[in-house]
Amino acid sequence: MKVYVLRHGDAVPSWTNDSARALSELGRKQVQACADSNREALAQVQQVFVSPYIRAQQTCDIVRGEVLPEAETVDWLAPDAMLSVTVDKLRDRVKSDVVLLVSHQPLVSNLIEILSGANGGSVHMSTASLALLETNVIAARCADLVWIKPSE
Repeated sequence: MKVYVLRHGDAVPSWTNDSARALSELGRKQVQACADSNREALAQVQQVFVSPYIRAQQTCDIVRGEVLPEAETVDWLAPDAMLSVTVDKLRDRVKSDVVLLVSHQPLVSNLIEILSGANGGSVHMSTASLALLETNVIAARCADLVWIKPSE
């Protein structure tokens, strides 16, 4: 199984409503560049899960284009989601061989670390970066981190 993990692009600042923060113009460009440079790999995606926050939704829309399946919005990919809940939900909900997750820091880095067994604090996902994990099962220390591609 392949699990792609995508962090949203750069977002506009807001001190009042974090969930409503939209992508900045830079963020849109970052995400489009990520989508363009990974189009072949992402074309294999069969299932998409995305955080309910606006910037993640916008990121998902750009990457999905006309090729990927409809995304399922899930609260277990929101920035304040508990990592153990995210792993449990992934284990229960993934029904395909190639999955895309669109979420936020620090959840994306922590998720990669727990699934791959990487040292805590060793993974950092910059905005619009994409990671690939390969695994036979969704569980701690069972995945191989194949690569992380930072935004361009």
